[in-house]
Amino acid sequence: MKKAVLFALAALLVSAVAEARLDKGMQELGVQGMLDLDAEDKYDLDLNLTYGYFFRHNTEVGLVTDFQASDSVFNAKFGGFIEHNFNNDISRWVPYIGLAAQLGSMDIDFDENDANASLNDSQSALNLVASLGLKYFINDNVALTGTVTYNWATDKLYPSEDELKDTATKIFIGTRFYF
Repeated sequence: MKKAVLFALAALLVSAVAEARLDKGMQELGVQGMLDLDAEDKYDLDLNLTYGYFFRHNTEVGLVTDFQASDSVFNAKFGGFIEHNFNNDISRWVPYIGLAAQLGSMDIDFDENDANASLNDSQSALNLVASLGLKYFINDNVALTGTVTYNWATDKLYPSEDELKDTATKIFIGTRFYF
């Protein structure tokens, strides 16, 4: 037990000594996603790709695209985002918040015999996203991320059990690369 506690304290000290620099002029590529192999529709894959530019210390703007695919649903969104990192320049752990606006389209095509066939539809909408996350820098140029997003669309873009919704909350795990 003592060894485990000492190891945890040593890990915290090491992570507190390293620096995460998010200076003006830096660029970031991000890849985040989730995969549910037990989804009602056989599988559900969500992929989020970002490119950002730090226009000031700890704050970036950029482009974002999202894809959601399952056996019967395809949802694609493209837009812009702004993200602020709460970085104290001495820790590898960096919390952040973000906002995004995207144009999205959704196509649903269940088999005629499927109980959800009544949901078959195609539509487009504006999607607004609020995000809250945490980055852990494994080195100066790479961070692992965990993000919770709340999505609100002007039309029903999100399938949920036996209905379509205009909101969705999602959890993503990913990686960010800095250069």
